[in-house]
Amino acid sequence: SAIWPDQKETVEQLKFADKIRDKKSEHQRFIVEFDNLVVAKMTVSKAIYTTTKGKYYFNIEVLPEFQRQGIGTKLYEKMLAIVMPKNLQKLSTYSREDKKNGIAFWKKNGFKMVLRDPVSELDLMKFDFSKFQKDIDFVEQQNIKLIPLSEIMKTDENWQQKLYQLDIQIEADMPTTDPFKAPPFEKWKKSHLENPQFYPKGCIIAVDNGEFVGLSMLAKVLSDKTKMEVWSTGVLRTHRRRKIATALKVLAQ
Repeated sequence: SAIWPDQKETVEQLKFADKIRDKKSEHQRFIVEFDNLVVAKMTVSKAIYTTTKGKYYFNIEVLPEFQRQGIGTKLYEKMLAIVMPKNLQKLSTYSREDKKNGIAFWKKNGFKMVLRDPVSELDLMKFDFSKFQKDIDFVEQQNIKLIPLSEIMKTDENWQQKLYQLDIQIEADMPTTDPFKAPPFEKWKKSHLENPQFYPKGCIIAVDNGEFVGLSMLAKVLSDKTKMEVWSTGVLRTHRRRKIATALKVLAQ
């Protein structure tokens, strides 16, 4: 939280991630302490839901005031000692453009950027929703219903499977560094529907003749009750360019 004050991760989220982690997953977490203060941490995990064999994810974070003291280098060497004997084929990590020291460190060690994931924020108190009412009307004129998941859950006993099928089809079309491999239904159910961030009222589904064809899924930000985050927004290929995504975005609030 000290390193990412605007993207704080709560204890509840860490416990949940540990609870649902696949038993086949190779996952290790390390911390560095100085005078009873955690000044750095590292996670190392083998990628499971990917077609790329021998791929590992890792992340190293060091408090700004403890950077450039060799801590990150020691953790990086520790990580290599773990993954190199395991038929390593690919290493993946992440950072942010304003983390100059981190980016310089990765470049120095031969990493290159392969994917950018821009983040945008919207102040709902200042946003004029009425400007997009015409798009909502246009979608509804096509006999496509825009329904909160919280309402669908009351009447459709197959909503979980239908949401799963929709979500993995949308995920398959999103930019990624590896070919998409869908998680099994039970794994997806745990990570989404049992997640403490799951918020059915903020998930709007586009329904065409009983079929789920689009969604915009908001989730709770556990560290800040005044904010929400978007897990995903997407529409099936068969229904794109019909203003559905725009209408979903406006209604998901």
